[in-house]
Amino acid sequence: MGRWGFGIFENDTACDFKYLVVDGGGLVPIEQALDRVVSAGDRYLEVSEADEALAAADIIARLLGSFGQQDAYTEDIDAWVKDSPAKVSPTLVEKALQAIQRILVEHLKIMAENDEDTEDFADWKREVNALTERLRPFAPQ
Repeated sequence: MGRWGFGIFENDTACDFKYLVVDGGGLVPIEQALDRVVSAGDRYLEVSEADEALAAADIIARLLGSFGQQDAYTEDIDAWVKDSPAKVSPTLVEKALQAIQRILVEHLKIMAENDEDTEDFADWKREVNALTERLRPFAPQ
């Protein structure tokens, strides 16, 4: 699995996931990715599960008009969002926020178990927190 940065779409898994959405899946793979993380309970999350759920949450934010990173890695999803008739429910936004929280908890647990506090983690966490802030205005009250 390739990772070249800390942005949501700066890894192979997220880039592959966006094609599930763009190539006809629409909101179905988005909801499935979020469900896998939200329903994981205390089970260890695979990195690929987290990357897909973060990409799903990011796509939800874009569908709501709250764009983050826009570059060559997001071109396809940005074009799909522009033409998509998909409507995001408040429930789906809430699920995205729950998935993000679960992913953050998992990563913090791993960092504590390995007695790590790296700059890389801080950069990644900053990206994930920015995604949370892009979604928060659309969350149910």
